Amino acid sequence: MLIIGLDIGGAYTKIAVLRVEGKKREVLEISSDYFPFWKFSDTFPQFIRARLPEAEKLIGVTMTAELADCFSSKGEGVEHILNSVRSLAKTLVLSNSAEFINAEEALRYPLEVAASNWIAPPLLISRYVPNTLFIDVGSTTTDIVPIVDGKPLALGRNDLERLSHGELVYTGALRTNLATIVQSVPFRNNVIPVSSEYFSITADVHLILDHIREDEYSCETPDGRGKTKEDVSRRIARLICGDMDMLDGADVMCMANHVYKKQVEQIQAGLIHVIEQQHMDINTPVILAGTGAHFLGNVAIRQLGYIDILYFEDFVERYIGLSAEKASLSAPAFSMAVLLTMEGMVK
Repeated sequence: MLIIGLDIGGAYTKIAVLRVEGKKREVLEISSDYFPFWKFSDTFPQFIRARLPEAEKLIGVTMTAELADCFSSKGEGVEHILNSVRSLAKTLVLSNSAEFINAEEALRYPLEVAASNWIAPPLLISRYVPNTLFIDVGSTTTDIVPIVDGKPLALGRNDLERLSHGELVYTGALRTNLATIVQSVPFRNNVIPVSSEYFSITADVHLILDHIREDEYSCETPDGRGKTKEDVSRRIARLICGDMDMLDGADVMCMANHVYKKQVEQIQAGLIHVIEQQHMDINTPVILAGTGAHFLGNVAIRQLGYIDILYFEDFVERYIGLSAEKASLSAPAFSMAVLLTMEGMVK
């Protein structure tokens, strides 16, 4: 039997495949595929069918792609996603109340399963580490979830509520428009307001600062051009309506470092809000996941004084006994797969 965890996002579909034989679990695959729903939602049934193995399987689904603006409502998005998957195998869906429900029930109550991916890793972690702070810095957003006395204790359940409590920060390691992070940047002896155009994204900043490699720049570029440092410099220069005939490399690096500093501060604002709400002190252990775990999550939390920090893949090896090198990049999908193998999780 194969157990498959799916985290179906608006930009990336993440897949974790485990083989289960008795009490033995083996990780077969962990992957993240760029699939922009706003462009290709109609082809998702064919895409997901081609990506999943033919063997007997149980599928666990969590999602955020229902928010894509190709759908007129979240309900329409949930219906499209679940109908694409449930024809392939028995499908269970994680609700934002941390319960697995069958696909038919999820279709009746779509808002109960919309944007529920944030709860899967804390639900897994809470079975082993009863008091901790989970931070997942993904390509697009950052999730901050406190775990208290063995339970995920977020004050918000849906995206709107989580935004209001600082538990969802709309900034990520790859896809965030730089104009949503800064309103101005330093330029030589001046401070210049930025253009509110879709000229450059955080992947450009993190590539030029050597936080990511070219092959880790997995989304589309704003201008449809390349992902070299020369390409990235041209895009960042346009943030102040310039080009590389007007700016030099030092100017671009200065701007990139400023954006990076402000992005860390964005994440810290959410962290401080959550930490104060839950009265978590600097001795609270922290578990980090996501594309930006090392260069955003780690920096943000350490600057606040936290030192007991564990990365999600290390948590998986230490507590679950599985070697899963890419688990951090697909933490909700991996957590879904593991949870479905655990006694008492599925009623």
